[in-house]
Amino acid sequence: MKNQSKIENIRAKKQKTREIQSKSELGLNQILKPALFFAISVILEIVSFIALGFKDAHGATQIFPTYIFFDIGFWLIVSGLLICTHKNWISNTLFYFFVAVQVAFFITNLTLRNDFGYLFTFDKLRLLPEMIAAMDLSFINFKLIFISVLGLGIVIAIPLVFDKLLKNKKVTIKKVTRPIFCLLCFMIAATVGSGTYAAQSMLMKTSAYNTEISDDKYLFQNQNIKDLSYQRFGSCGFYLKSLSDLIFGKENYSQAQKEQMLNTYNSSTATENTSAVLYGDNLIMIMLESFEWFAIDPYNTPNLWALKTGTSGTEVPGQAQVFTNYHSNNKTNISEDLAILGYMPNESTFVASNKNAISTKYSIPNLLKSQNYQTSFFHNWKSSFYNRGKTMSNLGYDNCYFVEDFENENKSTRFNFYNLESDFIDQFISQMAPTDKSFMSFYTTVSSHGTYTTINPRFEKYFDVYDSNIENLKSWFETEGYNYPADKKYQAILKEYKCAAMDTDEMIGKLFKHLNDTGLINNTTVVVYADHNAFYHDLTYKIKGTKRHDYSNQKSYTVPLMIYSQKLTPSNIDTFCSTYDLYPTLATLFGLPYNTLCAQGKDIFSSEISETIYVSYLTGFYSDKCYSKEMLKIKKYDGAADEDEALFKERVCKFFKNQKILDFIYHSKLTY
Repeated sequence: MKNQSKIENIRAKKQKTREIQSKSELGLNQILKPALFFAISVILEIVSFIALGFKDAHGATQIFPTYIFFDIGFWLIVSGLLICTHKNWISNTLFYFFVAVQVAFFITNLTLRNDFGYLFTFDKLRLLPEMIAAMDLSFINFKLIFISVLGLGIVIAIPLVFDKLLKNKKVTIKKVTRPIFCLLCFMIAATVGSGTYAAQSMLMKTSAYNTEISDDKYLFQNQNIKDLSYQRFGSCGFYLKSLSDLIFGKENYSQAQKEQMLNTYNSSTATENTSAVLYGDNLIMIMLESFEWFAIDPYNTPNLWALKTGTSGTEVPGQAQVFTNYHSNNKTNISEDLAILGYMPNESTFVASNKNAISTKYSIPNLLKSQNYQTSFFHNWKSSFYNRGKTMSNLGYDNCYFVEDFENENKSTRFNFYNLESDFIDQFISQMAPTDKSFMSFYTTVSSHGTYTTINPRFEKYFDVYDSNIENLKSWFETEGYNYPADKKYQAILKEYKCAAMDTDEMIGKLFKHLNDTGLINNTTVVVYADHNAFYHDLTYKIKGTKRHDYSNQKSYTVPLMIYSQKLTPSNIDTFCSTYDLYPTLATLFGLPYNTLCAQGKDIFSSEISETIYVSYLTGFYSDKCYSKEMLKIKKYDGAADEDEALFKERVCKFFKNQKILDFIYHSKLTY
């Protein structure tokens, strides 16, 4: 019995020794995984910067963010967290999660920037349903995804290999136990990481001159220029701030600052002008989806052609004012909102769930409604798309009509199989242009949206007409400087697009017939404008002979704008203008007491139009003299001087100064 007792005591002591020793041992893989994570993060950041094509102010390739320690600080914190996890499955899960997130951002950003010109931000999650619905396989870089997934697979395998090969490799810790050592490591990493982050914030460049584009602290706080923000602060600084803005909102202001901004906003009201040329007239605004000047030709779209040129023989009684130097390259909802409100918050969409956030008396429908106009919105698609059902009501429309209200036995709610605009207007023409009251109506089309590789059977009624005109169209393309595609695939794409335009043209003809038959043509203004170019399948760039990534080439974004009224002199106007200029132009023509601060553009017919700039959150900043993607380098067009570059910077800064006030008003959730 004594021997047995001794043996048990010896075993107990050995077990206790092993437990003590175990608490003083750290697996080598537990040390190497954080180092591996850090190394992979560095490599991914370098690859991202190179792939996104970031250049510094001198044109050299930029491989690291200016404030790299935002990245380093976050990577240190994650590394400290990894070293604390003793269980392999926990450390591996964390490792995979943080690496996968970085790879996902890499793929998403490269795809979005390559296809559309912008980077992902968290507020764009609000548009996820729209992005999924509009997604086309041509947007997806399968080679990039394959390489990224292959690389991710290798990365996933490395920790497993570490765990197996280094299973019995231990490092003995002296004086402290493993839990305490790990906790100390995490505290050190977290402290150094947080301190690095804080120090980096303090070391950011500041500038009192052109603060909005030259002050990095301002840039970090507002993230107005997404590309420049990413270049400056790296993926970690950029996305941590983007996530923080989504969750907690943006900059806090003192009470004095709030009162000053509110006073500036409230004092920026134009005087109602009862002598304005279109005062008291009806207004119909038609936003044409993905529309191009080459969508309008004398053979297939006679009504739009008559509106452009004054050619007789259609329902259109004469030429409109045609703006040949009008530019637009916004998401569809933004082009809608800019035209009726003059600005857009520094995010992807209005938050329609909070009515007060976007309820403003200064929108064009609300301004006209105060003069006893009936205001109506029409869209031949779903009310849930861009949440228009709520947004448009909040922006001042008494009535909203969508595809849900369309009564047709062959009605479609499938993306790419859109209903005909010519059928839609048949049902709603009386609501769009009533004869017994003053009215303002806004109609957003959808049939020309794309994709154009899908044949919409509803367009078949136009196929024979298009085919019979094909030789005339080829000659017309050559005369107008367009490229008729030699490739049969693109010939089919162009045909689908042009047939959608023919449907839109038929709708325009029916509208003008109604206006003529009822006499409304005498006191009704019709505004026709495009939201953006025909970017699906690079159709715009193929036909115009431009390149998708040459954002400085304004030809890619020159799209139709025409204003018809019998009280306006028909003319071709070559003034540089954009979507921002629609709001102040129409408000002035109709003599409305609009908010001049909301008007981020200028009245096209005023002398101030020379000061206008166009801000596309997709492709950059434009004037008639200069261009810049991120305001780091500025391209001067032919004939521009150094003073034009200085004025360009000043006007961009003024845009953001106004935007700061408008964002404050919007985010304050005031009814204003």
